[in-house]
Parts: sequence; C-alpha cells; structure tokens
Amino acid sequence: MAELGLLIGVLLFVGAIGCPSCFLARSQQRELSLRQIKEQILETLGLQEAPNITGRHRPNIPPLEGLYDQFQFQADQAHQKEEEEAELAVDKVIAFGQPHPKMRHLKGKELLNFKFSEKMLENRIVNAYLWLFLRATPREDPHPIEITVFKVASDDEPPTLTEINTIKEARTWGSKGHWVKIDVKPLVSEWFKMPGEPMSLAVQASIKDQGKDELSALTQRLVVTSTRNEASSFVPFLELHVANTKKQRTKRTIGLNCPENSEERRCCRYPLTVDFEEFGWDWIIAPKRYEANYCSGECPYVFLQQHPHTHIVHLANPSGTSGPCCAPRKLSSISMLYFDQNSNIIYGLLPGMVVDRCGCS
Repeated sequence: MAELGLLIGVLLFVGAIGCPSCFLARSQQRELSLRQIKEQILETLGLQEAPNITGRHRPNIPPLEGLYDQFQFQADQAHQKEEEEAELAVDKVIAFGQPHPKMRHLKGKELLNFKFSEKMLENRIVNAYLWLFLRATPREDPHPIEITVFKVASDDEPPTLTEINTIKEARTWGSKGHWVKIDVKPLVSEWFKMPGEPMSLAVQASIKDQGKDELSALTQRLVVTSTRNEASSFVPFLELHVANTKKQRTKRTIGLNCPENSEERRCCRYPLTVDFEEFGWDWIIAPKRYEANYCSGECPYVFLQQHPHTHIVHLANPSGTSGPCCAPRKLSSISMLYFDQNSNIIYGLLPGMVVDRCGCS
C-alpha cells in the first residue's frame, strides 16, 4: 500500500505539471537530446567544461596500442548490459608524470608527481604499474640496470623515502631503447585511500659493475624521467586499472523502433548519431562518433493497459493534460578514451549513453 500511495503521488505531480517534451516536434526532441548528451558527459566525468588539450597529442605507448584499434567506426557500438553502472565505471587510466612541485632531484633519484581528480580518487585500484623508457646503450653491456621506485612520504626537507619495488632489466644496444613496467599497486592504492598525501614517487637507476655499486647521479642517462616537452614521447606514466562497484539494475521492457522518416505517432526509438568532432571536442580520443538514439512520440492510454494501476494513471491525467511521457526505458554504455583536465588519459565505460528502448512513463 505504501508503494501504491507513492505511485499516486508521483502521477498526480506529473499530471499537474504535464510533460513538456511531449509537445516538442521530433526535430526539436532530436536537438534537445544532443544538448542533454553533451551536458550528461561533462557531468558524468565531473567536468565543469570541456578540457583544453592544446599541444597534446595522442601518445603511442604500450598500454594504448590495442585500444586505438578497437575504436574504428564499426567498434562504436554500445555494451549491452542488464546491470548498468550508476556512475562512470573506469577501467583504465594513463596518468603522465609531472614535475615535482618543489624539487627535481634527490641524491641520485629523480622525482615524479601525479594528479588525479576527486572523482577518480573514489575508485578502487585493481592494478597499478609505472612505465619507464629504458635508454639504449651504444655498445653491448652485460650488466643489467637495477631500477628502484620509492614512495615520497613527506614534502619535508629532506623527504622520507620508502622502497616500493626493485627490478633488474637488461639494456638494448643500438639506437632504440624499450619500455619497462614496475608494479606499484601498494603505493597507488595508498594514494587513493589517503588523497591528501603527496602523490609523488622517486626513481633511482644504478648499474652493478665489477662488484661495485655505481649509484647513478644522473638517473636520466639510464631511464627517461624527464617530463619536458622534448621527451614527450617517452614521459614516464602510470597505468592504472580501477573499479567502480556502484551498480543499479534495469528491467527489460518492450518498445518500438522507427526510422527517422517514420510517420509513427506512438512513442518510438529513433536513430541519432553523436559526432564529437562536430561538438569541437578534440579531447575525446575515441570514439569520434557513436549511435545514441532518442525517444519521441505520443503515449495514448490505450497503449498503457499492460502496466499495473493504469486506472490511476488515467485519473491522475484528466482530459486536457499531456499524459505520460515517451522516455528511455533501457540505456546502455559506451567505451570512451579521453583526456581529463589533468591531461591524463582515461579509458572506461560511460553509462546511460545509448537508448536501447523507449516507453511511456
């Protein structure tokens, strides 16, 4: 009875204010849908405005090589799900190293700083790797490089350092180096749990030669730790795999699908292509466009007999009011690869971006 009373209250409210979208022509509904999609994307990503990425280019780095291929035009299809994420369910984040705000070097170590939005910090870390570009040696060298990553625990002078992980890696010789990755999940997990702490780490590279530890005072001679533009192709970065566990269920419904030139008057789903290049949104790397769809049409009571409490709907909407609205009844996600306001690259699912079914409500 409580649920029935709530339903009566909602329907009386809807009946009193009417359904403004019901009065819109299909062309108007289409334009309204496009504006709403733009607003929804920015709101979901926690952005006040579209990021400015002037001077930023799509990097060719190992974690993203496969993703670029997935976003051809044919791959711009939505992910059909019965469980739809209530918020942005991020899958992968590429965060590029930035100069430490107070210093660059520390006793042979190079310092890197990272920034994440408040919305990103709400996620849970599944995996985290630091990627560094290992420079080549001009001649064959049998001695591997030892690379150690430290947590920078304080901004005090001198800062407290705690070793996180160490790897040994052989150098390539010739003119080309190669990427290496180091597991830093414990460090990044701590950052996300304590976002007020400095998000900085230190990198030290050394070579063991003839039984002597040669601590490299110039770590950059061995690995690229520069965040300057001239080394933009090899800037160190974090590859994060994160999870958002907030979910909500959606129910199956039936609905009509109509072509754009249809003369159908009832509530129907129509095709709608969203083109981000037409928006001027160059900060979205992929997809450049996708099929969103939109709902339009009338909702006569004769088509509502399948729903419970239809007589209440009729009482709540007397003659002369607009009646129930034609609106999305099932939505699905799209995958998206984009720059955020910190110039990090984010890959994940954006919920509620594709209208799968329309219905009267």
